[in-house]
Parts: sequence; structure tokens; C-alpha cells
Amino acid sequence: MEPSVGSPRRTVKRWPKLNELQLTVLQRIGNPAETTGSGDWELAKTVYALRDRGLVKTVKGEEPRWVAEITEAGRFYLEHGHPPDDALNPPPAQTGLRRAELSADELLAALAANNNVVTLENPDDTTRALWRRALHRTKREGRVPEGFHLQLRGQSQGDFVMALVEGRHPHTQYQEAKPPRIELPLENDLTHPVVSELRARLEALATVSADSLPRALLLVRALVDAAERHGHDSAIAKDNLPAIVFQSGTLASTLIIGEESEVVEQVPNPEADGKKVYGWQRVQPQLATVSTGRLTFELADNWKFPGRRRRWADRTRWRLEDKLGDVLAELDARAAIGAEQVAAEEQARAERRAEWEQAMARAREQYLEDYRYRTLLDQVNARNEARDIAEYCDALDAAADQEQNEEWAAEIRSWSQWARSRAEPGDPLRGRPTMPPDPEPKPKDLRPYLDGWSPDGPDER
Repeated sequence: MEPSVGSPRRTVKRWPKLNELQLTVLQRIGNPAETTGSGDWELAKTVYALRDRGLVKTVKGEEPRWVAEITEAGRFYLEHGHPPDDALNPPPAQTGLRRAELSADELLAALAANNNVVTLENPDDTTRALWRRALHRTKREGRVPEGFHLQLRGQSQGDFVMALVEGRHPHTQYQEAKPPRIELPLENDLTHPVVSELRARLEALATVSADSLPRALLLVRALVDAAERHGHDSAIAKDNLPAIVFQSGTLASTLIIGEESEVVEQVPNPEADGKKVYGWQRVQPQLATVSTGRLTFELADNWKFPGRRRRWADRTRWRLEDKLGDVLAELDARAAIGAEQVAAEEQARAERRAEWEQAMARAREQYLEDYRYRTLLDQVNARNEARDIAEYCDALDAAADQEQNEEWAAEIRSWSQWARSRAEPGDPLRGRPTMPPDPEPKPKDLRPYLDGWSPDGPDER
């Protein structure tokens, strides 16, 4: 039987049969003696699935924040094991039917009426999307009050909270201001010496096509002039590179000028080469690399600047003329970073030298202390030795006095006399024992006291 004209066929969405968990939760919600709400977080996903089918609904509560209640369709399901016909087609609010849009005025009025904070407790996806669009519309139209920013929580789940907060958005602190545009010279003045040298090199290397060369040189001239106003010196690169070097302090940034190319199929023309072609011959296309007219500026890779942008090119949404300010801003940023790195390196060298000088002073003092102590031990040992010899000589003299043999006694006294002559000069107390003068230590004398430092300098080993 054909459907009658003007009576559209009804589209029925058949929900699958409830699983065991869903049926248990539905029975629990239908039991007046039990309460199921936001506190039962482990059942929330199941409750939402039942709500989507129209078998339960969630109503606002105080504690918990929402409570699930069974609907007539839910009671019908518990009695008959399937939903009624009207539950097979959810109401328009649940099918994603788009509501009237919120204007920026309506959003700002809602914020003003709620102390600059609008909270929607666990709204459906359609409502979330409605408010998200209103927020983006307000920002896009520039309607956010000056000195404030909009913040959003719960974009996809949970409570939806939108707030108008005073001050800059915290994410904007990482966004750099767009650099000013660099205007091109009104006339094609390419007489700058660096540009003239670059022209000759690009023509020789053919890294830029003849059609794109005038524009490339004009862009370079504009960038060179702006860079020199910012304190960068410019010169043609060495090693026959199609590049310019911008010098700022000790930092040299090499900017390579090029043109993108692509590989295309081309059908050769044999007749142009004087070759005869017969009608039955097939001319095969050949791959050829052709220039695209898309110019590129690229800073040579430098390990000191990892992760920073270093390439700009013509694209569909912009031309390289629009990016000259970005190139100059990157040159300025690298110059500032390079200056900070140089200052940090100089500071580190100064601190290292100061540490080395302190280590050298400590080593010299320790060396002199050890020298004085060794001198003291030498004097003590000499004193003890002289005293021991003198005591021994006294014993020799006593032995000579008791010797009956005069010849032997004379030899003993002779030996004692010589021993005393050797002991007396070595006794430090016979002079004036004072602190010895400080010697000038050699580098090798200080090395044992330097704890790994070199006596030859802070950077030596």
C-alpha cells in the first residue's frame, strides 16, 4: 500500500532492549523507597542513557544536586518489557532540534543579572552548544567589555559555568603582539650594495626564477632597510650561499632566499628540437621540476634557538610581503636572546674565574701552612737529634773517664769531641728559630690543594 500524498511516513527510532544494569537502575529509580541522584556517580552514565530514552528524568535537587525520577514511559517499560510508542520518538528538545540563538546582548544581560557568573547544572548537549556559540559570537563581535575576559568550564560534560572575569585571560600572556607591517619601497630601488651582490649570486645559482627575482630583491631590500634601522648590520653570506647575514653584536643570523618548486608532468615538443614526429607516434609525458613563484625566506638552523620559527613563504592566505614584520621580529628576538646568552656566558666565566681565584688563594694558604709545619717538624727533629747526640757524648765522656787504657780512653774522647761538633750546629736553638719566610710556590706545588682545578687557569684541565 502506497502512502498518501501529504501524509509523510513516520520515522521511528527503535531503542535496543535494556541491558541488565540499565533494567536494575530503572527498577531502583522506580522504587519510592530509594533515591538515585548525582551522589551515585557510578550510575550517572546509566541514568543519562535512560533519560535519553525518555524512561527517566532528572530534576534539580539540593543535596544531591539532581535526582532521577521515573517517567510514565519508564513505568510502562517495567510492566510490559518495552517502551510505549510515544517513547520511541523523543521530543524535539532531545533530538538536537536547534533552539533560537542567543545574542551577545542576551548573554551579557544574563551575566549581569547573575553577578557575572552563569551556571547551568548538567545541561543537555543542545543547550551547551547554544551557550558556547553565544560566547564565541560575543568575542567575535568584540562585545566583551574592555578590561574583562570570558572564561568557560564544562564545555562537554558536568555543570556549564560561564564567567566574566576582570583582567586579561591567562592564556594571552603567551601570545605575542602582531609585529608592525614593513612597507615596500615606493620605487624599485635595488641599489643597496648587499642587494646588488645578492642579485648577482641569485642569478648565478638560479635558486630563484627570473620571473620572481625582481620581487625577491624588492622584499630583501625592504627587510634590509628595516633591519638596519633596528641595529642589524647586513652582508652577503659567504660560501656562495643565496643568503644574507644579519649581524647583531656577536650573533650572526643567515637568511636564505629561495623559491619553492614542484614536480609536474610535461609533454615534450620534439618539433621544437627539430625532430620529425609522425602521426602514429605517441609522445610520453616527462617529469620536470618547475618554479612555482612562491618565494621563501629561511633562517639557517642554529642550535642556540631550538623550536623557534625560521621559515616563511607565500601561501594561499598570505604573501611573503605580509610576513616581513614577522621575519624582522624574529631577528630582533634572536638578537635579544643572543645578547642574553652572551651576558650569561660572560657572567658564568666571571663567576668561574672568581671561584678559581678563591681556590688558588685557599691552595696557596694550605701550601704555606704545610710548608711551615714541615719546617717545624724539621726543627723539632733536629733539636731532638742534637739533644740525643749530646747525651750520647756525655755517656762517651763518662766511659772514657772509666777506661783504664789511656790509648782507648783518648780514642773515645776523640770520637765524642767530633760527635759534639756535628750535633751543635744542627740544634735550632743555637740560632734564632723564627717563622720561615714564605716561598713562592710553583704551579705543580699547588695542584694537590686545588680540588680538581688547574693551577694554569679556570678553563684548563
